[in-house]
Amino acid sequence: MVEISEIKNRENLWLWLREQPQETTEQKETLRVFIVWLGYRAAMRVFPIFFNNRVLCNFDPDEERVVTYEFPVNLVLWCLISATVVSKPRKQLNPMPDETVSTITSEIANAARAVVIGETDDLALSAAYSAADAVDIAQCSLKDAIKSLPYLIDGLPEIMPDWSAVRADCGTFAEEMEGEDDGLWIVPNPILDEWQKAVKPLGEMCRSGVQTDLSAHTPLWVMWYQGALDGHPMDPKLVQEIIAIDSEIWRGSFSDLMDAINSICNAFIVEQAALLDG
Repeated sequence: MVEISEIKNRENLWLWLREQPQETTEQKETLRVFIVWLGYRAAMRVFPIFFNNRVLCNFDPDEERVVTYEFPVNLVLWCLISATVVSKPRKQLNPMPDETVSTITSEIANAARAVVIGETDDLALSAAYSAADAVDIAQCSLKDAIKSLPYLIDGLPEIMPDWSAVRADCGTFAEEMEGEDDGLWIVPNPILDEWQKAVKPLGEMCRSGVQTDLSAHTPLWVMWYQGALDGHPMDPKLVQEIIAIDSEIWRGSFSDLMDAINSICNAFIVEQAALLDG
């Protein structure tokens, strides 16, 4: 039997997953949800690598804005924020329809292929694909999910040479916490400098004509990712409303996406205020 302390490569992770209880329907569903959650957290850890290698390279510090996108960051964000829903126990959140998951996955996969034809060993590409894979696992059978997840993690940029973060996530499952929202790292964040570089340009991209008080001091996407790092995720109802924005808007300009998101945030603020007053 493989112990959590022995999970240091994809083979041992695969063996450990296979050994988890799968006798009942409830056990199978619990394990399936955990696998998607594990894939989501792995993808989230490398988001700054994607952002800095595909977006930050086009950030104009004088104008404080991203001049052009080499890769549609909207789609990566769509995958990652969607994975927060598909990886939650269904008693907590409404699951995404399979067709929505399929659309998100194919969108980012097609975008990735279009951008990097002829390129190999690209860290940003690996990070972007991991976001799509994390969502795609939600469509898999439990057997296929167990087979796919180790390859997803093993294919990520080499930032976790000892797999310590993965072992910590497996420990969460073994303690029957069913995917608690712990911070992404149990050791000092090995790519903290990557995230710190991304904060300002990501924040500038969040500017739009529609303003919101929700993130008056911290831009929304910065607040979203920092919350994941710290183990303080955004309100699930707000997250679901953001995911449900029309797919054409997600495929469009970032400024139009932010207008739609900030309108949702404003309505959310009004709704929360009403609940408090009531």
